[in-house]
Amino acid sequence: MLLDGDVDIAPGLRAIDTGGHTPGHQSFVIELPARTVVLAGDAAPLRRNIERRVPTGSTADADDGLRADAALQRLADLDGQPGVEVWPSHDPDWHPWRTVINAR
Repeated sequence: MLLDGDVDIAPGLRAIDTGGHTPGHQSFVIELPARTVVLAGDAAPLRRNIERRVPTGSTADADDGLRADAALQRLADLDGQPGVEVWPSHDPDWHPWRTVINAR
C-alpha cells in the first residue's frame, strides 16, 4: 500500500509525513492509554536532533533541506506536548535504548 502525507492506519496508529531526509519518509504516532509515542525514524536519528532542533544534515536532494527542517520542527513540537514522547531511531546513548543495550 502506498501512503502519501498523514494517514490513519488503524485506531491509535497514524503515519505522519516527515519527508526531507529521504523522499516520502514517514514517522509513526502510536496512541497508548497513558502516553503517545512517536517513532521518528531517520527524520530525527539522535535525541539531540529533537531536543536542540538540530537538522540531520543529510538529504537526497538540495531542495529537500527545507522539508527535512520542517519535519524535524514538527517532531520537536510534538515532543513538547504533554504526554508525547518522540523516540529517536539510532541514538545508542538515549536512556531507553541504553537500558536495552546494557541488559544484553
